[in-house]
Amino acid sequence: IYVSGFATSAAYRHMQNLQIEGNLIGLKVNELSGIKSVSAEETKPTITKLQTLAEAKKIDVEENEQNYISTGINSYNTLKDAKINKNFFYSNSDNVDKHGVGQDHAIYLRGSQNIDFVGNHVRGFHNGPAGGIKFKSGRNILIMNNYFRNTGIIMYGNTEYGLGDTYT
Repeated sequence: IYVSGFATSAAYRHMQNLQIEGNLIGLKVNELSGIKSVSAEETKPTITKLQTLAEAKKIDVEENEQNYISTGINSYNTLKDAKINKNFFYSNSDNVDKHGVGQDHAIYLRGSQNIDFVGNHVRGFHNGPAGGIKFKSGRNILIMNNYFRNTGIIMYGNTEYGLGDTYT
């Protein structure tokens, strides 16, 4: 999911008041029962639908490689007042065979302001200096009541577009 306003030499506009809630971003279909047991109420109806489809053989679960994603939510700059709450992120770093799919981050936000990241379940992203969650050069970032499995967090401050209302 790419979310951002825009910045050009003539205009600078933030994306504001964004809410991303109750999503499944990567998963393994044969792990739906376990995923459901640790998921927020907002994601359980989607999991139930997937379980019904799998039981009816309407979706193929033999390959079980539905978690090959590189980035879940990305914003290059100009994101303000966003809530990223109660989502499930699951990528492939725990997989035995990654099939050459590289990773970036579950969340990569640059120069974002007033962000709530609450009640999420994050699994299978980088745990180390590369970080699975990256809030680069943000202001007023709230990280609360999340579950991180084999996933690290990077937070650092540099001058970035997005931290103000203009380039200057």
